Amino acid sequence: MNRSLVLVGVGCTAVAALTLSACGSSTSASTATSAPATSTPSSTAPPPTTPATTAPPTTTADPPCTAAALQAALPSGTTVITSDLGFRCEGGYAGAEINIAPSGSGGPTGGIASDTLFQVQNGSWVEIGRSTANCAAVPTSVHVYCTVS
Repeated sequence: MNRSLVLVGVGCTAVAALTLSACGSSTSASTATSAPATSTPSSTAPPPTTPATTAPPTTTADPPCTAAALQAALPSGTTVITSDLGFRCEGGYAGAEINIAPSGSGGPTGGIASDTLFQVQNGSWVEIGRSTANCAAVPTSVHVYCTVS
């Protein structure tokens, strides 16, 4: 019986394999040989795994909740009143107390105080007004602007 010992290097680990082969009725001993170390992994080794990554959901951030950001959504001559009820924002909605300047006054003084609602659309505040707002969808902290008379 013919025996050979083969050492196969995989990275830094040596693996020994013993093979037996029949050679008729004669037996002879062979010497152990070692193969040079190689960086190629064995075909039976599992492929390297990479951790699964999940991209966070894409969301558009609400614009800033500031008088200036709300003011930008109002028509000329209408201003956000920052005293009294002022303004509030939550969940893509905002409410504000506003001063509507009388026609031809050229400014915000002496106007009519009212309340209005805004909604985020395409990353900006848009005035939707109380008459067109779905007040049932407006968050609690902003809902007061649906009902103020």
